[in-house]
Amino acid sequence: MKTTQVLKFADLVFKIVIGFIITLLTAFIFIFIHSSIHPEFYDKVVVTGENYSMISYLSSIPDSPETYTEWKESGNKYYYLNRLSVKSKLLTLFRIMIPFLICLLLLKYLVKFFRSVKNLSTFFIKSSAYFTKIAYCFTVLLVFDLLNSILGSEISMIWLDGEYWTHHYNITLGRFILDICLILIAFLTSFVFKEGEQLRTENELTI
Repeated sequence: MKTTQVLKFADLVFKIVIGFIITLLTAFIFIFIHSSIHPEFYDKVVVTGENYSMISYLSSIPDSPETYTEWKESGNKYYYLNRLSVKSKLLTLFRIMIPFLICLLLLKYLVKFFRSVKNLSTFFIKSSAYFTKIAYCFTVLLVFDLLNSILGSEISMIWLDGEYWTHHYNITLGRFILDICLILIAFLTSFVFKEGEQLRTENELTI
């Protein structure tokens, strides 16, 4: 496959991924709003994932209990979306959306970089700026992960006869090390392109 075809394919893949993320974010926002208006449609939708950062539909679990007493006595450990307090819903939506929004920014700068390669303008000043911005995106992601771990995660479910509240801390060292490595790689790549841009400018002045 020729280089131009590879770049066109990569550009297409990036567009598909960006479209998928935007659709996913729109769907999440709709679900959170709709679950507040019509909670009866979300009896099997629960909050899952690390730091309660995802929602899942689980057909194998019992429907959302009608009362806190029923939930407690059944030994059910699922956190139902339609029972979350407004604060817990907003925090969960925030934890879901921030990484996806950062991914959108990353993809935006990667698309611009790939297009510069396609247009044979890789060693212009913008290439270095793209990777600097990518490094900043990874830095924001690292700060977000740190805040999640330091502040902890909260879940509050409300029924007419009671409320369940839990709070836990979750520090994932592996994720932090990965974020730091990605930040360093992005800054180093930015530095390499900056050096390439300076050499290109010097060569043009020499000619």
